[in-house]
Amino acid sequence: MAHILTDAALGAAPLAPHCAFDERARTLLTAATSLLPLLETGQLVESACLRDAMSVAFGGTDAEGAWDWKSAYDACEVAQILFLRRFGPAILSRTGSRSHSLALIERVSALMPTHTRRSETSQALQQYSTPEQVRIYDSYAGAFQVIHTHLDAALEASGVTSASHGTLNAQARSAARSAFESAKQRFFNHLITAMQTPSTIQAMQRDLEASHACVVQIVSTGEALQERRLAEFPTDEWDDVSVDITPREYVLDYLAHSF
Repeated sequence: MAHILTDAALGAAPLAPHCAFDERARTLLTAATSLLPLLETGQLVESACLRDAMSVAFGGTDAEGAWDWKSAYDACEVAQILFLRRFGPAILSRTGSRSHSLALIERVSALMPTHTRRSETSQALQQYSTPEQVRIYDSYAGAFQVIHTHLDAALEASGVTSASHGTLNAQARSAARSAFESAKQRFFNHLITAMQTPSTIQAMQRDLEASHACVVQIVSTGEALQERRLAEFPTDEWDDVSVDITPREYVLDYLAHSF
């Protein structure tokens, strides 16, 4: 959800000088500053060291709910920024080129722990985190990459562009590219929503058992896609019809109608 503050709103409700956001930022900066000596000496930042730095800065442990590991990784990024602010000019001056500087910076980044810990909420909902989900996502992402890579060739084959004369139909070219981005957005929205649905239902069941209310907002029902698929069959066959309404239909529709 996006919150947009207008000038009038800012004037009517000025930010408090010591709001919770500012306090968290200062605490993260404290934790990051304590990690900086390790980066300066080229030492590996172990998870135990990161935990200690966060616990001291926040005045409690992650088990006590004082901080979470997402915040800990945020502190790691702040520590790297502090390192670059202090030593960035010297690194660039010593290496003599941006490519060599980048290699050295990557060595510093490798000293940080990897983002392998997940919050209790993400563990409970299992949102886009299982190996099977990653495999499915990667396979479809690869399919879209193939389409994107050969998009120019498809436009040329359909007479929209020409290798010797450039764009022959600017409107059709623009429409095809716009349709590609639109199809890609709808596809991955559908895919990720489908991945999250089973765990979301389980979470709702737990909330209902705890006498909590569940509010579900359905943004898209897929009714238009269903109607297009049913229109392909005679009405007298609707009593026994099998229609595949999955994210991949967006890909097939794009390939069939955009050129």
